[in-house]
Amino acid sequence: MDHSELFDIPTYRTYVSEEFDCSLVHYINDPAHVPAEIPGPVLYLDIETYGVGSRSALDLLTNEIRLISVCGESGPAYVFDMYRVRPDHLFHLFRQDAVWCGHNLAFDLSSLRRAGFPYPTTCFDTLVCSQVLMNGLDFRIHGGHRLAECLERYCDIRLKKEHGADDWKVEQLTAEQIVYSGNDVFFLRPLREQLVFRLNKFGLTTTAGLECSCVPPLVDMTLTGICIDRDRWLERSVLAEGRVGELQEDLDKLFPLPDELPKKKVRYKSNGDPYIVDIKYNARVEEKNATRRWNWASWQQVLEAFSRVGVVLPDTTYETLVVRKDDHPGVRLLLDYKDVEKEATTFGRDWLKHLRNERGENRVHPTWRQLGAESGRMSCAGPNMQQVPRGAVRKAVIAPPGYLMVRADFSQIEARIAAKISGDQTLSDLFINNTGDIHRFTASRVLGKDPKDVTKEDRQIGKSLLFGLLFGMGPDSLLVYCRTNYGVTLTPAQAVDFRNRFFEVFPGLKFWHKRVGSVCDGKIDFRTLMGRRRLIMGKESKYTEALNTPVQGTGADLLKMTVKEMWDERDQWPDVNLVALIHDEVMYYVPEAVAEEFGRRLREKMIEVGNMLLDPIPVDAEVKIGPAWSS
Repeated sequence: MDHSELFDIPTYRTYVSEEFDCSLVHYINDPAHVPAEIPGPVLYLDIETYGVGSRSALDLLTNEIRLISVCGESGPAYVFDMYRVRPDHLFHLFRQDAVWCGHNLAFDLSSLRRAGFPYPTTCFDTLVCSQVLMNGLDFRIHGGHRLAECLERYCDIRLKKEHGADDWKVEQLTAEQIVYSGNDVFFLRPLREQLVFRLNKFGLTTTAGLECSCVPPLVDMTLTGICIDRDRWLERSVLAEGRVGELQEDLDKLFPLPDELPKKKVRYKSNGDPYIVDIKYNARVEEKNATRRWNWASWQQVLEAFSRVGVVLPDTTYETLVVRKDDHPGVRLLLDYKDVEKEATTFGRDWLKHLRNERGENRVHPTWRQLGAESGRMSCAGPNMQQVPRGAVRKAVIAPPGYLMVRADFSQIEARIAAKISGDQTLSDLFINNTGDIHRFTASRVLGKDPKDVTKEDRQIGKSLLFGLLFGMGPDSLLVYCRTNYGVTLTPAQAVDFRNRFFEVFPGLKFWHKRVGSVCDGKIDFRTLMGRRRLIMGKESKYTEALNTPVQGTGADLLKMTVKEMWDERDQWPDVNLVALIHDEVMYYVPEAVAEEFGRRLREKMIEVGNMLLDPIPVDAEVKIGPAWSS
């Protein structure tokens, strides 16, 4: 399929900044000159900000607005100087019956909201729409999604961005800065037109509409932040640090001390062939006796330590260690050490630097990337809440006083989506008829047991087979997957046998895999049930990605549809705040008095949106309510 249309040069003439008609920009620094309205169905907007104190102009929680640029479908671009015009002088211009269009609208809305502006009813984010259109393509080859890149790619407009890093805090702005700000909104007109044309052409209007409708609630989520119990976090960090020291000592007892470590050492490839490498050691040194000790955080030293006791490891990845944990007592200890060491370092004392003290509460405000993964899932950083480990760490992620945390996720959603996509009759009937535990059923059929005789361990086998084989795993990968993720140990022969039996039980899944494999080489366009597109080109893992993209992507669609639907009902829940989207889970802060009622409504909405896409496969959701993430 030819996707060159994504980059076709349209019929617009080429503009550069010098050719821009400055009369199209009206600089407003007097409230008396603010227009009565900016007519038209679309309102194009952009802001320029400056930092406060040591904070950056890009800090969504503290920056201040210097310029607000706005234009309609026709007419001039207005540039309002907020040193001399108050936000309330402009409220009447930001109409709720207009589509608010911007590039990286999440940034603009964050600052506008803090200045007192309302959220839009409908918005169109040109950055988000470009990401939807080019999802899966390598930005290093096809370009990124900055405004100048999008204008050149879609409209053949070459817009200079030489003032982007200017200090907008200065008292007197130059004419060039004002024109620059006007350019940013004026050229959103042709950009939006070109994006709408392409989204329609490629059947991505629904996806783009969903993503744009999620911008305001995700902005609100960023501004709300996540409460952290600082004392509990610190207490847990101290305990983890102590446990790291204990595990280091336990490991040291199992291995000869490295009195002399050579600079060169024999290593082994995964196939067993030896090779020579240079190794730089930074062994721990005890001050009392200056004895060299193994540094268990160094993969080079770990490999060397195990080789000295006759255990040759190809690497120290978690997957390898889980598979080899019975080879030597030190492997199990090393696994424990890695878990605790991560808890003590990545999520230890230093993590608290992300906290901001607000009204007596400690909160973190991660940077959420709405399309952080090609599947459509979100990602976040600064800090990455999606990597916070289960257990003690999550107990320190709490609801603020007077609130409870309401969390919800779809039940067995990937298996349900796979049943819908593959058409497998057995898997579909299990959900449609609600005939019982799907994992117990899988185990009984694969192991040849009566369902009532299936043990807890057997059920784990069934669960690991279902989730392991859903996306085309071979026997070798299945063996590692079962042991790594579910603690299920299979022999190579069992992995082959169980895999064959699994596809005898679910032949529709096998036919789906074959169908995808047969078109994989010549196809690059893969879709979710809603129509979200992922372009997969030149990747070794193309087959696996072609299988999991429709499933994981549909899961992302369902979660965002839930967010959108609950946001549309926000007037009914005025004190409820979206907190986070963690993989397949959505989290809210809800006043204690209405937590149960909100939880029921959230579950209803999740089932409703799920059934819209997966009919006739029924959808269910699980809601948990408590004072902390882990409760």
